[in-house]
Amino acid sequence: MKLLTKLTLFITLSKLVIVVFFITLLPYLLAEIASRYTNNYLREQKKKVLDVIAENGVDYSCKVSLIMVVTPCLKKNILLLNQ
Repeated sequence: MKLLTKLTLFITLSKLVIVVFFITLLPYLLAEIASRYTNNYLREQKKKVLDVIAENGVDYSCKVSLIMVVTPCLKKNILLLNQ
């Protein structure tokens, strides 16, 4: 086998090994990125909720979250019941 053929084969195989390596690592990397993003997002939401509770109290927070979950028709009924 000629030297040029050996060199070409070596370069091709080394590139193939690198590509396979990154393809096998890709799911783990994406899972880690998604996990970190979700954790950061939930920390921000927790901070916002705790700020609202600190300003308005726990009872206000429960009423607001209950009203935000229900449909608009039920929202009027809940508001009337709370008055």
